[in-house]
Amino acid sequence: MMEVATRQTVLQNTIYKRKKRLPLSVLDRRKSLYQVVSAHLPTGNKARIAYLHCIKDGKNIDPACGSGNFLLYAFDLLYDLYIDQINNYGADYDDDEIPELIIRHNLHGIDIDDRAVQLAQLGLHIKVKRQNRSVKIEHFNIVSSDFFLLDYPEVKHLFENGEKLSLELENIVTEMWDELQQAYKFGSLIRLEEKFSLRMQELVQQWDEGRLFKEQTLANYEQFRENFFTGLQNAVAHNTAKHGINFLNSKTGDAIRFLELLTQKYDVAVANPPYTDSNDFGPELKKFINSNYKKPYKFHSNLYAAFII
Repeated sequence: MMEVATRQTVLQNTIYKRKKRLPLSVLDRRKSLYQVVSAHLPTGNKARIAYLHCIKDGKNIDPACGSGNFLLYAFDLLYDLYIDQINNYGADYDDDEIPELIIRHNLHGIDIDDRAVQLAQLGLHIKVKRQNRSVKIEHFNIVSSDFFLLDYPEVKHLFENGEKLSLELENIVTEMWDELQQAYKFGSLIRLEEKFSLRMQELVQQWDEGRLFKEQTLANYEQFRENFFTGLQNAVAHNTAKHGINFLNSKTGDAIRFLELLTQKYDVAVANPPYTDSNDFGPELKKFINSNYKKPYKFHSNLYAAFII
């Protein structure tokens, strides 16, 4: 009961304390969030089509999901919105399909605590079964970053495609792989795609200034940019296959889903991230946060700030 009460309190406060910032005139603690949202659902054919796509294709993430309180609340809201689409907007799916649609398309979460993620998955599993006992969920897009990866030399051939990488590109790949190996400590805070793009931009800029490359070399780099994250996923999959079917295999399999979640775009992010003052950071966390979040906007003073950048 304590967890339920705490969850409801946190969620209600998060939603309703911000009411002055929301363009909703009907906010009322006595109303469910669905009632609030439904009062502002669109009318007209174009708006109707946009609304249908918005719900089914909308991606929501909690980057520090813990045991999934926000995800569980979001499941109920989304279920009501899907039902609304069926009843009032002619959606072409049945209510029995809704739980699977929500799990497959809408809800995503990351946490460094493996046990918390298992609780989040269990909570969503119960939600799904309450709505449709016969549905089978292959996997949840809720993942722990507590996984193991091989050292880079054992997977480097998967990035080379038969041709040795230049020193500049190999340095980028090594840095990205090292970052991914730190996910068990820093979770969704690692900035894999941003760092990769930054490093590639630096190389292109050096080429533009005439210091490094021939035109063919630049073309190779552009091709490498397109294939990099595919290569990264292949390397993680290779790491999984090498260990056979065991616990370690399942944990490294999490790395593939983690990489997918980390590199795709989202429509909504909601979280109650850890609030820890920088004075209480351990040495590794302080070094990581200062390196990744201090510049240019000084999001290093409290851990929660790193999650909202």
